[in-house]
Amino acid sequence: MLAILLALGGCHSVRPSYRAVYVGETGNRFVGTTPFRAARIRQHPYRLQLTTPTGATETRHPGQLWGIQQTGGPRFRLYQGAFYEEIDSQPLLIYRQADLGGSTQDRIYFSFSPTSELVPLTRHNLEVAGQRDAKLLPTLANGKLRSLLNQADRHRPTGK
Repeated sequence: MLAILLALGGCHSVRPSYRAVYVGETGNRFVGTTPFRAARIRQHPYRLQLTTPTGATETRHPGQLWGIQQTGGPRFRLYQGAFYEEIDSQPLLIYRQADLGGSTQDRIYFSFSPTSELVPLTRHNLEVAGQRDAKLLPTLANGKLRSLLNQADRHRPTGK
């Protein structure tokens, strides 16, 4: 009987804990102190609903925060009504669309800064970005960036 109780006790899932991420005036990101266990994007009206560890809900306007940081895990940017998991930050910020439950999509995006627009990661978009920012050109040969670009090319629908 004790073995069954121990086995069942080890089967419960641990809920992840999250904290809000904000962007300062200089563009640096910082993590808030209030923990919550879930975040849900509401579309009408557009807002972010946060669930605290006690089950209470708080509502925030998405413009009030940059994204969400999972405790001991990834950081997610909230952009135009969706979450994007940050998967690299050098030389560009690289993201993939994701939800807080761990599900991700194969589409990969990049941005120049934490607050700039997200752009699909394509060779053409990187060339345009390199022409816009000469400091970026030498970093485009970065091995991880090249690998992510190849991954993005494999998952892009044909004809696009």
